[in-house]
Amino acid sequence: MKKKLLSVLLSTAMVAALLAGCNKTTPTSETTPAGSEVVTSQVPGGAGDVVDVETLEDTGDTLTIYVWNEEWLGFFEKYMPNYTRDNDADPLAGHLGDLPVVWVENASTDNVYQTKLDEALKDPNADVDIFLVEADYAGKYTVPGVAKPLGELGITDADLADQFAYTQQVVTTDGVLYGSSWQTCGAGMIYNREIAKEVLGTDDPDEVQAKVSTWEDYQKVAADMKAKGYLMTPRASSTYRVFSNNVSSPWIKDGEINLDPSIKKWVDMSKEMVEAGETKTGDLWDAGDTYTKNTTFCVFGPAWFFNFCMGVDDPASIAAKGGWGLCAGPQAHYWGGTWVCVADKSDNLATAADIVKTMTLDKDVLTKLVENENQDCNSKELADKYANDATFGNDILGGQNPYTIFSKAIGGIDVSNMSQYDQQFNETFQTYMDDYFDGKLTYDEAYEKFETAVKEKVPVLNN
Repeated sequence: MKKKLLSVLLSTAMVAALLAGCNKTTPTSETTPAGSEVVTSQVPGGAGDVVDVETLEDTGDTLTIYVWNEEWLGFFEKYMPNYTRDNDADPLAGHLGDLPVVWVENASTDNVYQTKLDEALKDPNADVDIFLVEADYAGKYTVPGVAKPLGELGITDADLADQFAYTQQVVTTDGVLYGSSWQTCGAGMIYNREIAKEVLGTDDPDEVQAKVSTWEDYQKVAADMKAKGYLMTPRASSTYRVFSNNVSSPWIKDGEINLDPSIKKWVDMSKEMVEAGETKTGDLWDAGDTYTKNTTFCVFGPAWFFNFCMGVDDPASIAAKGGWGLCAGPQAHYWGGTWVCVADKSDNLATAADIVKTMTLDKDVLTKLVENENQDCNSKELADKYANDATFGNDILGGQNPYTIFSKAIGGIDVSNMSQYDQQFNETFQTYMDDYFDGKLTYDEAYEKFETAVKEKVPVLNN
């Protein structure tokens, strides 16, 4: 098979809108009423009223961009025309033409990114032109008075027609889009080919998929892996997103915490697997030697997982040797995504609009992100092209074409039960369930601690 190398990296009204926290209806008060539905729109919106792009102006002396890591910054440096870094040693300062660019980076852990962004958006003296949001909390920011509708950036419905519907649902309020993403995040089960051959007798994606097509089958394979001295996954949290993105109800229902059956199923399965020694507890992002030694059979993730998590820049890693395979796993799912938003108070709208168009809608840039950066692009046309290209492959996957798996996952994505508080719920829940899995707490004790902690983070639960 011919392979294409996927190279590796990785105002008063505004304040009221930001505090309102109501995901898909125009905010009318400073707090979301108890019992209100704070879930994502099921219908993707449009650009809204479109302004003449020639009327957009730059009046600010600095373009300020808020991010939680340097992934998109790296793409920006490569693919945004006329951008240069001021100092090779400092990635957070540069110029776009003659306009200085300042990147403000705050980690998303423990809600730091949102806290710092909230402060800047509410402070009339703080500069914010562009900010990124993730699926878990996008609805908090994609509302009037916080982000600009895409139409007010000169972006039309025709410009947006090739994007996947779910990526638009996430950032739709009252039928209008307030953000745009370059990526889709359909995900699958990424497995160690060498271990698959030893334990399952094959590393063929279709044959491996047949052995893990249900969670019951998956657990049988986990027992076989344990018998041979291998973990099934590095952490119990490795499977969490498969279950959390297949829920049939949101975390908040009628103003109360709602534990969906899918999440409870993850709890029960994970408890069994931890006690059996088939997986471990701990930080999801600390996978031990999973990516450098044959210790663990699989992880779950989308295209961005290749660059961000798997140590592919390390010549000694399994990824650098093409030692991974990809199949759908027991359930189709997605994980995450990043959207680019322009702040309502931006004073550099001409440049900000050009950035959104170039970095999320330009087909040449999207093509480079697929072929050079392991990205799964937000273009139905390009996704179909790569899924049907027999010459297209990913070196990390030993030449396998990931689009044949990811494209199917994209088709099954349902974000209708997503709420703007999902980051707080998901992170807090996993933290306390780890104590239950380890036997430090009973389930009821762990759940009570989760409930208390999340109520401190989610104001709507205290109304």
